[in-house]
Amino acid sequence: MSDDARPGSPRSGSPGPDSPGPCPVCKRELSEVLQLGQEFLGCHECRGVFFCEDGLANYVVASTLPSVEPVFRRLLDQALAAAPRQTTSIRACPLCAGKLQRFGFGERPLAILDHCPNDRAVWLDEGDLSKVVRVCRTEALVTGAMDDADGDGVADALEGPEDGAAPGEGARVSAPPAKDDAPWACPNCGGFFAGGPKCPDCNVVGYQR
Repeated sequence: MSDDARPGSPRSGSPGPDSPGPCPVCKRELSEVLQLGQEFLGCHECRGVFFCEDGLANYVVASTLPSVEPVFRRLLDQALAAAPRQTTSIRACPLCAGKLQRFGFGERPLAILDHCPNDRAVWLDEGDLSKVVRVCRTEALVTGAMDDADGDGVADALEGPEDGAAPGEGARVSAPPAKDDAPWACPNCGGFFAGGPKCPDCNVVGYQR
């Protein structure tokens, strides 16, 4: 297997070896997820996700525009630099079993994430992935990396993948069961909502269950 194809390489969003360790939160087995064309690790039980830094950058780009990537990387570097080195969590990295370091990403909304400096990977609890995307999108609008018209186009473009399959289809971790009163699902944050077609949290066009 080439370096570029190996999980955890710069071209892959899934940050682990072939058999990663357990979920840092609930200790259940992690599985590979494919969503928006990006591979990463996810937990059935707590719905947390684990990305290498490059994979998380690729996911943000897939949810917005290529021009947002430097915005994400700048925000991540600033957040990690500002985090006290002694701020460690009780959670262990699924790759090296080392203690994860807790840090805050963004302000409105604020996402509390866990970082492994050894593997350069990030654990995100349920809901934090959508917060990261929203923070990057907002910062891109403020700095001019993306304008309002671009944002509208992004929402339309994310209605589904190019092959017409539902976003996330084929992922080994399935989406949580839909509620009767929430027939729409968001491909970005994984949430469910009624009234469609756009997710009220992410402003991304969802798909009907």
